[in-house]
Amino acid sequence: DLVVLATGFQSTRLFGDIAVSGPDGLTVDQAWSEGIRAHRSVALKGFPNLFMMYGPNSNLGHSSILVMLEAQAGYLARLLRHARDSGAGRIEVKAQAEEDWNRFIADGLARTVWTSDCRSWYKDEAGRVFSLWPHSTRRFSQELARAPLDEYRYFPAAG
Repeated sequence: DLVVLATGFQSTRLFGDIAVSGPDGLTVDQAWSEGIRAHRSVALKGFPNLFMMYGPNSNLGHSSILVMLEAQAGYLARLLRHARDSGAGRIEVKAQAEEDWNRFIADGLARTVWTSDCRSWYKDEAGRVFSLWPHSTRRFSQELARAPLDEYRYFPAAG
């Protein structure tokens, strides 16, 4: 027997119907109103301590997503260990780090067929390819493994 629950395919609703808000009241949907983006596919500026797996630009059109998820898990474990060891209770990605990462993604995507002038599930409402990673899975793993942890601001835990 097989039961399938089909709720629809809304690729641009990464959090589904869950309304996620940052400390200033901005929602993720509002933050992404001009294009879905994240830092290293796991963090979003303005949303401290919010980390995603399988976030923006970590999907593939050429390989296994498991490699990407393992790289993200290792990266987040390293980031959270660093925060714990430094006494941080809040972590927030720096705006410049997110901007630099997304420029790197855009430059890579510019050389792919995925950015051609067509409508597709891997593009957001702004027409930006938000879903796909433009390089090899090895490159993603290497980028996350050697990513500097000073791309984040660390705030002391409330005591």
